[in-house]
Amino acid sequence: MVPPVTLAMVLTSLATHYINTVEYTATASQSFSNSYQVYDTKDVDGAAALGQATINAIVICAVIGGMTFVIVICFYFKCMCFITG
Repeated sequence: MVPPVTLAMVLTSLATHYINTVEYTATASQSFSNSYQVYDTKDVDGAAALGQATINAIVICAVIGGMTFVIVICFYFKCMCFITG
């Protein structure tokens, strides 16, 4: 007998494989890549591109760090209503 978790994982992966179209995947990847991007480094070269890419990386790390900090504070003050929904 197949465990329920395995069955759910297989069905989810099959659903995402067959439901997603090429157009949706391209649109979603473009919108996700622009979510935390401050600078667009396509038209810039050299040191300016390196600087802009560094700033983009710092922004992503700050967002992840901030979200982690908020979750830890919620755990510390036992605010489980924010974590569980």
